[in-house]
Amino acid sequence: RKTEYQNIQIPILLLWGKQDRVISYKQGLIFDDTLINSELVLIDECGHVPFEEKTEEFLYYTYKFLKE
Repeated sequence: RKTEYQNIQIPILLLWGKQDRVISYKQGLIFDDTLINSELVLIDECGHVPFEEKTEEFLYYTYKFLKE
């Protein structure tokens, strides 16, 4: 199914909690597959709020992404 997401060209970082019970990480896989310039990072032992639950990992991947 074609979506407007496919038109986004800027780099996108998707940080997803692997144990997210609000929006499954499988949705992240779909987004990553749909977006043409995305990077998906699944954070283990993390739910819906990675920046609170796994702050150090969240900052590490965010910094790495912005640096590139």
